[in-house]
Amino acid sequence: MADTLQVIPEYTAANVLADISPLLVVAMAKSPQLNWMQINGSVRGDQTRLFDWPELLREETTGTLASNYTAASGTIVLTGGDGAKFKDDDIIYIELHKDSDFLQVKFRIDSIATDTLTVTHIGGTDTSLTAASQLVHRQNPTLDNAAAGTEKTDEHTLVSNFLQLFQRDIEIGAKAQQLSRSGGVPGLNDLFAHGLNHKVYEIVREIENAIWWGNGQAETAAIGAAMKGIEEFVNTAANDNRVNAGASALTGGMINDLVTKLYERGLTQSDQLVLIASPANARAISSLNSDIIRLERTDGTRGNQVQTFVPELQGTQPIDILWDHKQQDNQVWVLSKNQIDIVGAEPAPEVRDATPMPGIPSEMNASNLQGFGWVVDSTTPGQHGRKFTVRAELSIRVRQGLRFHGTIHNITP
Repeated sequence: MADTLQVIPEYTAANVLADISPLLVVAMAKSPQLNWMQINGSVRGDQTRLFDWPELLREETTGTLASNYTAASGTIVLTGGDGAKFKDDDIIYIELHKDSDFLQVKFRIDSIATDTLTVTHIGGTDTSLTAASQLVHRQNPTLDNAAAGTEKTDEHTLVSNFLQLFQRDIEIGAKAQQLSRSGGVPGLNDLFAHGLNHKVYEIVREIENAIWWGNGQAETAAIGAAMKGIEEFVNTAANDNRVNAGASALTGGMINDLVTKLYERGLTQSDQLVLIASPANARAISSLNSDIIRLERTDGTRGNQVQTFVPELQGTQPIDILWDHKQQDNQVWVLSKNQIDIVGAEPAPEVRDATPMPGIPSEMNASNLQGFGWVVDSTTPGQHGRKFTVRAELSIRVRQGLRFHGTIHNITP
């Protein structure tokens, strides 16, 4: 084996033998639940392995006038509970459409007392308005760090997750490896490459579990850092991105209700949605009217046929339907593909610039700046055979605004 695999001293940070990021990407793409997620860049975690990203600004929302608005009064009264949707310094506006006329009156909120807003008029003609279920909209700000003025904007808030280290060991005896290379093991010409392939898929399965259901855990002296899974970002107590099935079976109407909620919160037509269901709920969806369930295409990674749900809202894109046996029967998720990324730990220079290890298949040696998967030699000198450690350092970044992801809960299949 020494003539094929480089003999390297006991493992240290410098003993990086091969970057296997391309192999890991291929394995993840073949997993039906991960093939829509993108490997999107690298991050550098601090000593706690925590990394942050800016959350998108607050989504659009509306309240309803509870009583008539009088011009120059400086007061807007909303229906019960709507005051909680707004905060001081929000920019709000009321629109009036009638025949060919269009009116937009714009205000800045100075203070809030339950559902009574004290406001300053900042745009449009300050006109008295009859309540008549008139909607009060919050302007969705698009600029960050803007100068203070009549139209201030909110600062981005930060959302956090942890980088998680996944690893497996491969231990190969010298005689077994020699037999495989000499043809003594039918169907195997490299036992190391064969074992590496299996370990990569083991890691991918563990990564998949962490992506969906991971519980965020800060690193301690005794416990490694663990990433937050999608469940921790998506399953919120708010009703703005949830539909209650009322202990009933899943229906197309419930899916349409959730999609409508997301679009009302500001989801754009360019966002591509995916629905994640348990096998039982996936079967229920498959039995819906053929006008709204289609075999849209064949997934090239495994030849799987991908069903899609066609929403009622005209102009919206079909929603890919995926099932996962770990998803609970009492809920389904609708997620935006555009707003969830898999990120890899930024590699140290010795990982990024490592000389490929002889004996590693050429497709595993490709340089990859993401550097989130690699193999190290952890053999103690003098031992027979070889021992390797396969590592991947990954996490997910979920832009979490209520417009992007939603849940149908309380389902009884």
